[in-house]
Amino acid sequence: MTPLRLAVLAGMLLLGGCGYFNSLYNAKRNFSTAERATRSGDRTTAAREYRAAIDRAAVSYRKYPNGRWADDALLLLGRARFELGEYEAAAAAMETLLEQSDDAQQRAVAHAYRGAALFMLEDLPAAIAHLDSAASALREDSEDGAFARLWRARTAFEQGRSEAGWQDLTAATSSRRMAHRIAMEGVRRSLQQRDSARAFEFMHHLARAPHEGGSQMRADSILDVLGREWSPSIAFGSSAPIGQSDWPADVRDAIALTRARLAVRAGDPDTGLAMAMQLGNTINLGIGSRARRLAAEIRLAKAESTDELEDVRSVLLPAYDDRPALELMRRVRAAQILLRNGQDAGSSISLFAAAELLRDEAGAPLLARRVFLDFAAQQPSIWAGKAALAAHQIAQSEETAAALVRLATNPYVSSVRGTTYDAAEIDRAEERLAYGIAGLRTDAIAEAIRRDVAVGRAVTVLDSTRLAARNDSVRIACGMLIDSLSVGGIRADSTRSACLRGDTTRVRFVLNADTVLLRDSTAGAGQRVPDRTAPDTVLAPPDTMLLSILTHR
Repeated sequence: MTPLRLAVLAGMLLLGGCGYFNSLYNAKRNFSTAERATRSGDRTTAAREYRAAIDRAAVSYRKYPNGRWADDALLLLGRARFELGEYEAAAAAMETLLEQSDDAQQRAVAHAYRGAALFMLEDLPAAIAHLDSAASALREDSEDGAFARLWRARTAFEQGRSEAGWQDLTAATSSRRMAHRIAMEGVRRSLQQRDSARAFEFMHHLARAPHEGGSQMRADSILDVLGREWSPSIAFGSSAPIGQSDWPADVRDAIALTRARLAVRAGDPDTGLAMAMQLGNTINLGIGSRARRLAAEIRLAKAESTDELEDVRSVLLPAYDDRPALELMRRVRAAQILLRNGQDAGSSISLFAAAELLRDEAGAPLLARRVFLDFAAQQPSIWAGKAALAAHQIAQSEETAAALVRLATNPYVSSVRGTTYDAAEIDRAEERLAYGIAGLRTDAIAEAIRRDVAVGRAVTVLDSTRLAARNDSVRIACGMLIDSLSVGGIRADSTRSACLRGDTTRVRFVLNADTVLLRDSTAGAGQRVPDRTAPDTVLAPPDTMLLSILTHR
């Protein structure tokens, strides 16, 4: 064979090898992207990238099943199949890898994934054999070692060997990459076994673990289950470390809102109110609005004076993106209208309607009790007895007992005490009361809706004003940033544009651009060219200033 033909053949082989390697390289990139998407909670992207990794790794393996990187391709195939829930295919890929690979590390990982896949396929004896092999070969603080121990722990729990399961979970907490998943598993198992000590332990692990996407919902559900199964105070106390964790702010805020609810359920409404108001005052819309609704509900539950209703509405006003908050604000407004009509217009049953609305729909039983008692004291009608009974049912006191004594001959009171009463008279009174309350309530709701339209417009204007003010402040601050850096021309325009968008990465990139290659063609001819040998102080943007301008919760 001539030298020329040898060179051509070598080139063809080299190109084929490059294509083979590039296919596997791209498959690994897809897999890494899928892993990041999984941790951030983006399941759609994760599924797409896992599928791309499978396709490219399969091309690589089919082309060279005995090649240098065949084992790598098989391992990637098996892991991606497992993450997509294709457990039979994952187990088969790992079995093939175990048959042909001599690499101890790859074999250990293959044992781990084959064991996990067999667990999902309900073949526990075979699963535990593979997982034992993996756990004995892999360090417990490594990601693969923690993965093997997690699935061996699940197998142990399924077989009733709880202590072995707890040993594996505890050992696996030393892996940072798997810490969140391990902690979640520990809390779930603690809940199943009603083991409060271990629940506390793994809640602390959860707080220290790097956040993974989707954990907000799971952590919230864990707290709810803790509150239901044991007590709200236990759930409240055990979740305290999460507030100091390095999880994203929105996740910590959601947990804080859940903890505020738990504090109320634990009999500490003052703590719940303080936590809810702190969230509501620092976060606009979303969680902030839900926190304001919780704060309003707590205040209504404690309210005993009608003067507090307007304060409650002021708490709810900024929560205009939360429909339940707007509905609650509307019910409070309707109660205010009924109270006003009952006091100013002399409508005897308007007060009764207000009391029922406060009790049944606004969540203000103590205030409803006060209005019922006022009605019973002021109105000589037959319904005074019903109002006194309603107040006594909400919360018994000397005042409610005295009202019942004073109204002892009232047909409603007599019917409850078992003395003589006219049933027909009560039936007629009930019919008139129901008819009257229905009309008054309908009118009050309609008026509240009309008023809320004006309030909604005012809130929209206020929000627009705030947005405009923020935009103006950002423009001013970005201008100050440009001036302080002494940049001009194209560079200044690019920096200003990125600053206004809040794109700090782009700002840094522009400020670190090569000022010799990217010269300012708009500058005057006499402008001094920067000295490339001198330190460029412009290349260090004042990050603290920029972040203070652009960072908003």
